Amino acid sequence: FFADSGYPDFNRVENGAPVGETCQSGADCVYHRYLAQPNGPEALAQAGVTDAASFGDLYWRQQWSTAEGLVVAATIAALAGGLLFGVAGPRRSEPALRGAAAPA
Repeated sequence: FFADSGYPDFNRVENGAPVGETCQSGADCVYHRYLAQPNGPEALAQAGVTDAASFGDLYWRQQWSTAEGLVVAATIAALAGGLLFGVAGPRRSEPALRGAAAPA
């Protein structure tokens, strides 16, 4: 997100001269890439995005929302696993019989 330089769609230079559209590295270039997609402007407008700053806010809200969901899911799975382990208990091996041959 921060390292998007726009290349090859934006900020191109040929023979030392700028070619095509330009954008500022980072959120502005990512925003312009989304605008260039089919239905991109309409989808962004529906999400309330009007410029690179509002796009960045939306992007990071989505990232944090996904991260929170993963942390909650992993925590619930760990607690459920601990609960099941507590109920079932650890596996206990059968004590070996003295004088009996070990199973092959």
